[in-house]
Amino acid sequence: AAGTLEADADYDVLIHKRWLQPAETASEAKWVYLKNARTDPLQLEGTVHFYQSRFLHVDVQLLLRENGDRRLAATSAADAGPMVYRISEQRRIRSRRVNYFDHPKFGALVWVAPVDKK
Repeated sequence: AAGTLEADADYDVLIHKRWLQPAETASEAKWVYLKNARTDPLQLEGTVHFYQSRFLHVDVQLLLRENGDRRLAATSAADAGPMVYRISEQRRIRSRRVNYFDHPKFGALVWVAPVDKK
């Protein structure tokens, strides 16, 4: 998905990350911190928390900071201050399916798959 989005000029992929973690209860599961490393006017950071209760759940907390320099073309100089947008959502998800978290200014794709223990 990241490769497809990067090939499209209409999208900027700010973070693409994957990791392994055990399916644990909400209190035991670790929060994963995300932050884009680009020195870009778009700064994305936040946390993702996967946990297992009866079903698999994810808690997505993301902030997108949009520097005024990027916005000048579309807004007046009076509105050129930084803007902050947030996705704050917790939901049940299914493994091996793309889960989309949407905001009018940005979105997040989450895909989870079980890993065999060897």
